[in-house]
Amino acid sequence: MDYAYDFARNAQALKDIIKAAMRGGWHAAAIEVIKHYGPQILMAAVVILLLPVIIFAVFRQCFSVLAAL
Repeated sequence: MDYAYDFARNAQALKDIIKAAMRGGWHAAAIEVIKHYGPQILMAAVVILLLPVIIFAVFRQCFSVLAAL
């Protein structure tokens, strides 16, 4: 049931994005994308920004454990 709901929601979002693009160009389409997929875009941006910090912290911990041996 959730799959059908997600499919319908994404289809409606795609329809709204295409309609906005046809009316107002790429700027309106970009705004519509942010309206529909804002939380997912924000989460991806946060992960991309924090990924180097996480990797550095893990490697630093690994190297300090190896140095103690």
